[in-house]
Amino acid sequence: MLLHKLRWNNLTHRFCRDLSYGKGSTAPLKNAKLPGIQKVEPWDGKDGELVVEEDIDLSDVELDDIDSKDEL
Repeated sequence: MLLHKLRWNNLTHRFCRDLSYGKGSTAPLKNAKLPGIQKVEPWDGKDGELVVEEDIDLSDVELDDIDSKDEL
C-alpha cells in the first residue's frame, strides 16, 4: 500500500508541476457546462441571528474526585 501511495503522490506531483509550467494539459469533460447564475435577494448588511442555546443544568450530575477512588 505504501508503494502505491508513493507512486500516486509522485504522479500527482508531476501532473501539477507540468500544469504550473504550462506543459501539461487536461481533457475537457463531455457535456460540461458552466453553472447558471442564480437570482438571490440582496444582502441587507446585517449579520445573521445567533441561535441562543439553553444552559444545561449540571446540578444533578455527580462528579466524583478521581483521587478518592479505590479501584485499580
